[in-house]
Amino acid sequence: MPVPVITVVLTTPTIPGGVNLSPLLSQETNATLSSLIEDPTGTNDFTTGDISFKGYDQPGGSTVSGYFSSMLPTSADHTVFISMSLVPPGGVITQDIVFSGYVAPNTVQFEPRTGAFSFTVIGFARNLQTTPASTIQALNRTAPTATAAVAFGGYWPTKWILQQDASPLDTTIRITVNAGFSTKVCDFQGQDQIQIGGNEKFTVVSVQSDGANPPVYWVLGLNAAMQNKYTASSAVPITLLTPYIRNVSLQFVVTALFNAAGFTTQGYFGSAPLPFLSVPFASPVNTTGLPGVGAVTGISPVSFAANPQPIAVGTPGEVGA
Repeated sequence: MPVPVITVVLTTPTIPGGVNLSPLLSQETNATLSSLIEDPTGTNDFTTGDISFKGYDQPGGSTVSGYFSSMLPTSADHTVFISMSLVPPGGVITQDIVFSGYVAPNTVQFEPRTGAFSFTVIGFARNLQTTPASTIQALNRTAPTATAAVAFGGYWPTKWILQQDASPLDTTIRITVNAGFSTKVCDFQGQDQIQIGGNEKFTVVSVQSDGANPPVYWVLGLNAAMQNKYTASSAVPITLLTPYIRNVSLQFVVTALFNAAGFTTQGYFGSAPLPFLSVPFASPVNTTGLPGVGAVTGISPVSFAANPQPIAVGTPGEVGA
Protein backbone atom coordinates (compact mmCIF):
# COMPACT_ATOMS: atom_id res chain seq x y z
CA MET A 1 0.00 0.00 0.00
CA PRO A 2 1.47 3.41 -0.92
CA VAL A 3 2.47 5.75 1.89
CA PRO A 4 0.55 9.04 1.95
CA VAL A 5 2.60 12.21 1.56
CA ILE A 6 1.90 15.07 3.97
CA THR A 7 2.74 18.58 2.77
CA VAL A 8 2.80 21.74 4.88
CA VAL A 9 2.72 24.97 2.88
CA LEU A 10 3.08 28.47 4.33
CA THR A 11 1.74 31.51 2.44
CA THR A 12 2.43 35.10 3.44
CA PRO A 13 1.75 38.54 1.94
CA THR A 14 5.28 38.48 0.50
CA ILE A 15 5.09 34.83 -0.61
CA PRO A 16 1.60 34.50 -2.11
CA GLY A 17 2.61 31.36 -3.99
CA GLY A 18 3.58 29.63 -0.75
CA VAL A 19 6.70 27.86 0.48
CA ASN A 20 6.91 24.16 1.37
CA LEU A 21 7.98 23.78 5.00
CA SER A 22 7.71 19.99 5.05
CA PRO A 23 11.48 19.28 4.69
CA LEU A 24 12.22 21.59 7.63
CA LEU A 25 9.76 20.14 10.14
CA SER A 26 11.11 18.04 12.95
CA GLN A 27 10.30 14.35 13.30
CA GLU A 28 11.05 14.48 17.03
CA THR A 29 7.42 15.15 17.87
CA ASN A 30 4.37 14.63 15.70
CA ALA A 31 2.09 17.58 15.05
CA THR A 32 -1.10 16.96 17.03
CA LEU A 33 -4.45 18.52 16.30
CA SER A 34 -6.00 20.07 19.40
CA SER A 35 -9.77 20.33 19.46
CA LEU A 36 -12.50 21.32 21.88
CA ILE A 37 -16.22 20.69 22.02
CA GLU A 38 -18.33 23.81 21.84
CA ASP A 39 -20.55 24.58 24.81
CA PRO A 40 -24.12 23.96 23.56
CA THR A 41 -25.39 26.76 25.84
CA GLY A 42 -22.85 29.31 24.60
CA THR A 43 -24.37 30.46 21.32
CA ASN A 44 -21.76 33.23 20.92
CA ASP A 45 -18.74 31.00 21.55
CA PHE A 46 -16.76 29.32 18.80
CA THR A 47 -13.99 26.77 19.11
CA THR A 48 -11.48 25.68 16.53
CA GLY A 49 -8.61 23.26 16.24
CA ASP A 50 -4.93 24.16 16.28
CA ILE A 51 -1.67 22.43 15.38
CA SER A 52 1.83 23.20 16.70
CA PHE A 53 4.94 22.74 14.58
CA LYS A 54 8.64 22.56 15.36
CA GLY A 55 11.50 22.51 12.89
CA TYR A 56 15.03 23.55 11.98
CA ASP A 57 16.43 25.78 9.26
CA GLN A 58 18.49 24.01 6.64
CA PRO A 59 22.21 24.94 6.77
CA GLY A 60 22.97 27.50 4.08
CA GLY A 61 19.30 27.86 3.17
CA SER A 62 16.68 30.50 3.80
CA THR A 63 15.78 30.99 7.44
CA VAL A 64 12.15 30.54 8.41
CA SER A 65 12.34 33.72 10.49
CA GLY A 66 12.54 35.67 7.23
CA TYR A 67 9.13 34.35 6.19
CA PHE A 68 7.61 36.09 9.21
CA SER A 69 9.41 39.43 8.82
CA SER A 70 6.18 41.26 7.93
CA MET A 71 4.09 39.71 10.72
CA LEU A 72 2.45 42.01 13.24
CA PRO A 73 0.91 41.10 16.63
CA THR A 74 -2.56 41.25 15.03
CA SER A 75 -1.69 39.55 11.73
CA ALA A 76 -3.92 36.77 10.42
CA ASP A 77 -2.48 36.67 6.89
CA HIS A 78 0.28 34.08 7.38
CA THR A 79 -1.65 30.95 6.50
CA VAL A 80 -0.76 27.27 6.53
CA PHE A 81 -2.38 24.51 4.47
CA ILE A 82 -1.73 20.87 5.36
CA SER A 83 -2.55 18.48 2.54
CA MET A 84 -2.32 14.73 2.10
CA SER A 85 -1.68 13.17 -1.29
CA LEU A 86 -1.79 9.52 -2.26
CA VAL A 87 -1.05 7.67 -5.47
CA PRO A 88 -2.72 4.25 -5.48
CA PRO A 89 -1.21 1.49 -7.66
CA GLY A 90 -2.13 2.20 -11.26
CA GLY A 91 -4.18 5.20 -10.21
CA VAL A 92 -3.95 8.96 -10.30
CA ILE A 93 -2.84 11.18 -7.46
CA THR A 94 -5.51 12.24 -5.02
CA GLN A 95 -5.00 15.23 -2.78
CA ASP A 96 -7.04 16.66 0.08
CA ILE A 97 -6.52 19.53 2.48
CA VAL A 98 -6.76 18.03 5.95
CA PHE A 99 -6.24 21.24 7.94
CA SER A 100 -5.81 24.94 7.27
CA GLY A 101 -5.51 28.05 9.37
CA TYR A 102 -3.33 31.01 10.19
CA VAL A 103 -0.21 31.31 12.31
CA ALA A 104 -0.88 32.82 15.74
CA PRO A 105 1.69 35.67 16.01
CA ASN A 106 2.20 35.21 19.74
CA THR A 107 3.33 31.59 19.25
CA VAL A 108 6.19 32.19 16.80
CA GLN A 109 9.59 31.39 18.36
CA PHE A 110 13.13 31.24 16.94
CA GLU A 111 16.46 30.03 18.30
CA PRO A 112 19.21 31.58 16.13
CA ARG A 113 21.97 29.44 17.69
CA THR A 114 20.44 26.13 16.66
CA GLY A 115 18.17 27.34 13.84
CA ALA A 116 15.15 25.92 15.65
CA PHE A 117 11.71 27.44 15.16
CA SER A 118 8.18 26.70 16.32
CA PHE A 119 4.71 28.13 15.83
CA THR A 120 1.05 27.22 16.23
CA VAL A 121 -1.55 27.30 13.48
CA ILE A 122 -5.12 28.14 14.51
CA GLY A 123 -8.09 27.04 12.40
CA PHE A 124 -9.77 29.69 10.28
CA ALA A 125 -12.94 29.38 12.38
CA ARG A 126 -11.16 31.60 14.92
CA ASN A 127 -11.93 34.49 12.56
CA LEU A 128 -15.55 34.29 13.71
CA GLN A 129 -14.42 35.38 17.15
CA THR A 130 -12.12 38.16 15.98
CA THR A 131 -14.37 39.69 13.29
CA PRO A 132 -16.42 42.54 14.86
CA ALA A 133 -20.00 42.97 13.65
CA SER A 134 -19.59 46.74 14.02
CA THR A 135 -17.38 46.81 10.92
CA ILE A 136 -19.89 44.97 8.69
CA GLN A 137 -21.83 47.53 6.68
CA ALA A 138 -24.64 45.06 5.92
CA LEU A 139 -25.44 44.90 9.65
CA ASN A 140 -25.29 48.63 10.32
CA ARG A 141 -27.48 51.54 9.39
CA THR A 142 -25.92 53.93 6.91
CA ALA A 143 -24.66 57.20 8.33
CA PRO A 144 -25.58 60.36 6.34
CA THR A 145 -21.96 61.48 5.92
CA ALA A 146 -18.55 59.88 6.03
CA THR A 147 -17.71 61.67 9.29
CA ALA A 148 -21.07 61.10 10.96
CA ALA A 149 -19.82 58.35 13.26
CA VAL A 150 -16.97 60.34 14.77
CA ALA A 151 -18.20 62.86 17.33
CA PHE A 152 -19.39 61.54 20.70
CA GLY A 153 -18.67 57.99 19.50
CA GLY A 154 -22.09 57.66 17.89
CA TYR A 155 -23.99 58.14 14.65
CA TRP A 156 -25.54 61.40 13.41
CA PRO A 157 -23.72 63.79 15.78
CA THR A 158 -24.86 66.87 13.83
CA LYS A 159 -28.15 65.75 12.31
CA TRP A 160 -30.51 65.43 15.29
CA ILE A 161 -30.93 68.10 17.96
CA LEU A 162 -33.39 69.02 20.71
CA GLN A 163 -36.45 70.80 19.35
CA GLN A 164 -37.64 71.81 22.84
CA ASP A 165 -35.87 72.44 26.14
CA ALA A 166 -35.58 69.39 28.38
CA SER A 167 -35.64 69.47 32.17
CA PRO A 168 -34.61 67.08 34.93
CA LEU A 169 -37.15 64.33 35.61
CA ASP A 170 -38.43 64.48 32.00
CA THR A 171 -38.92 61.03 30.49
CA THR A 172 -39.50 62.27 26.93
CA ILE A 173 -37.63 64.60 24.60
CA ARG A 174 -38.64 66.38 21.39
CA ILE A 175 -36.10 66.18 18.61
CA THR A 176 -35.82 67.60 15.10
CA VAL A 177 -33.28 67.71 12.31
CA ASN A 178 -30.58 70.35 12.30
CA ALA A 179 -30.31 72.98 9.58
CA GLY A 180 -29.10 71.51 6.32
CA PHE A 181 -30.80 68.14 6.86
CA SER A 182 -34.21 67.00 5.72
CA THR A 183 -35.97 63.75 6.44
CA LYS A 184 -39.44 62.25 6.65
CA VAL A 185 -38.34 59.32 8.76
CA CYS A 186 -36.87 59.30 12.23
CA ASP A 187 -33.50 57.55 12.39
CA PHE A 188 -34.14 56.30 15.93
CA GLN A 189 -36.05 53.12 16.77
CA GLY A 190 -37.37 51.49 19.89
CA GLN A 191 -34.64 49.88 22.03
CA ASP A 192 -31.96 52.12 20.53
CA GLN A 193 -29.30 53.48 22.85
CA ILE A 194 -28.87 57.25 22.51
CA GLN A 195 -26.71 59.93 24.06
CA ILE A 196 -27.77 63.53 24.69
CA GLY A 197 -25.11 66.16 24.15
CA GLY A 198 -22.29 63.72 24.78
CA ASN A 199 -23.55 63.32 28.34
CA GLU A 200 -26.48 61.19 29.54
CA LYS A 201 -27.35 57.89 27.89
CA PHE A 202 -30.83 56.40 27.55
CA THR A 203 -32.75 53.58 25.92
CA VAL A 204 -35.52 54.67 23.55
CA VAL A 205 -38.81 53.01 24.52
CA SER A 206 -41.09 54.78 22.02
CA VAL A 207 -40.92 56.96 18.90
CA GLN A 208 -43.86 59.22 17.94
CA SER A 209 -44.05 61.89 15.24
CA ASP A 210 -46.02 65.13 15.58
CA GLY A 211 -48.49 63.93 12.93
CA ALA A 212 -47.53 66.55 10.34
CA ASN A 213 -46.57 65.59 6.78
CA PRO A 214 -43.65 65.73 6.74
CA PRO A 215 -43.14 65.72 10.52
CA VAL A 216 -41.50 68.74 12.14
CA TYR A 217 -40.42 66.91 15.27
CA TRP A 218 -40.55 63.52 16.96
CA VAL A 219 -41.07 62.60 20.60
CA LEU A 220 -38.74 59.96 22.02
CA GLY A 221 -39.80 58.11 25.15
CA LEU A 222 -36.89 57.33 27.45
CA ASN A 223 -36.36 54.44 29.85
CA ALA A 224 -35.47 56.77 32.73
CA ALA A 225 -35.81 60.38 33.85
CA MET A 226 -33.12 62.87 32.89
CA GLN A 227 -30.77 64.24 35.49
CA ASN A 228 -29.74 67.45 33.72
CA LYS A 229 -31.34 70.40 31.97
CA TYR A 230 -30.78 70.89 28.24
CA THR A 231 -31.58 73.91 26.08
CA ALA A 232 -32.86 73.35 22.55
CA SER A 233 -29.82 74.10 20.43
CA SER A 234 -27.57 72.67 17.75
CA ALA A 235 -24.97 72.39 20.51
CA VAL A 236 -27.02 69.58 22.08
CA PRO A 237 -26.89 66.76 19.51
CA ILE A 238 -28.70 63.45 19.89
CA THR A 239 -26.39 60.63 18.82
CA LEU A 240 -27.11 56.96 18.19
CA LEU A 241 -24.93 54.44 20.03
CA THR A 242 -26.49 51.29 18.55
CA PRO A 243 -26.42 51.69 14.75
CA TYR A 244 -27.45 48.09 14.09
CA ILE A 245 -30.21 47.03 11.73
CA ARG A 246 -33.22 45.25 13.15
CA ASN A 247 -36.03 42.98 11.99
CA VAL A 248 -33.83 40.82 9.78
CA SER A 249 -33.66 37.04 9.68
CA LEU A 250 -31.11 35.05 11.64
CA GLN A 251 -29.82 33.59 8.38
CA PHE A 252 -29.11 37.11 7.06
CA VAL A 253 -27.08 38.00 10.16
CA VAL A 254 -25.17 34.71 10.27
CA THR A 255 -24.39 34.87 6.54
CA ALA A 256 -23.04 38.42 6.89
CA LEU A 257 -20.86 37.43 9.86
CA PHE A 258 -19.48 34.34 8.15
CA ASN A 259 -18.80 36.20 4.89
CA ALA A 260 -16.92 38.93 6.76
CA ALA A 261 -14.83 36.26 8.49
CA GLY A 262 -13.88 34.75 5.15
CA PHE A 263 -16.29 31.82 5.13
CA THR A 264 -18.03 32.15 1.80
CA THR A 265 -18.45 28.48 0.83
CA GLN A 266 -21.65 26.88 2.10
CA GLY A 267 -21.98 23.15 2.61
CA TYR A 268 -25.11 21.05 2.88
CA PHE A 269 -25.31 18.32 5.47
CA GLY A 270 -28.18 15.95 6.06
CA SER A 271 -29.31 15.10 9.57
CA ALA A 272 -30.60 11.74 10.70
CA PRO A 273 -32.59 10.95 13.86
CA LEU A 274 -30.69 9.47 16.78
CA PRO A 275 -31.33 5.76 17.49
CA PHE A 276 -34.86 5.15 18.77
CA LEU A 277 -35.80 8.81 18.24
CA SER A 278 -37.96 10.41 15.59
CA VAL A 279 -36.11 13.74 15.62
CA PRO A 280 -32.39 14.60 15.34
CA PHE A 281 -32.27 16.22 18.78
CA ALA A 282 -32.30 14.29 22.02
CA SER A 283 -34.09 16.93 24.10
CA PRO A 284 -37.03 19.29 23.48
CA VAL A 285 -36.36 22.84 22.35
CA ASN A 286 -36.31 25.29 25.28
CA THR A 287 -38.90 28.06 24.70
CA THR A 288 -38.51 29.78 28.08
CA GLY A 289 -38.83 33.54 27.70
CA LEU A 290 -40.44 33.37 24.26
CA PRO A 291 -43.97 34.77 24.63
CA GLY A 292 -46.68 33.16 22.54
CA VAL A 293 -44.63 30.07 21.74
CA GLY A 294 -46.08 26.78 22.89
CA ALA A 295 -44.23 23.61 23.75
CA VAL A 296 -41.93 22.34 21.00
CA THR A 297 -41.37 18.61 21.17
CA GLY A 298 -38.66 18.41 18.55
CA ILE A 299 -37.48 19.48 15.13
CA SER A 300 -38.19 17.27 12.14
CA PRO A 301 -35.27 16.40 9.86
CA VAL A 302 -34.91 18.83 6.97
CA SER A 303 -36.12 17.64 3.59
CA PHE A 304 -33.13 18.55 1.44
CA ALA A 305 -34.90 17.69 -1.80
CA ALA A 306 -37.64 20.24 -1.19
CA ASN A 307 -35.99 22.84 1.04
CA PRO A 308 -32.23 22.57 1.47
CA GLN A 309 -30.86 24.63 4.34
CA PRO A 310 -27.18 25.62 4.55
CA ILE A 311 -26.02 24.73 8.04
CA ALA A 312 -22.27 24.78 7.56
CA VAL A 313 -19.56 26.77 5.87
CA GLY A 314 -16.06 26.01 4.77
CA THR A 315 -12.73 27.70 4.19
CA PRO A 316 -11.20 27.66 0.72
CA GLY A 317 -10.43 24.05 -0.06
CA GLU A 318 -12.45 22.48 2.69
CA VAL A 319 -15.95 22.38 4.15
CA GLY A 320 -16.44 21.89 7.86
CA ALA A 321 -19.48 21.34 10.00
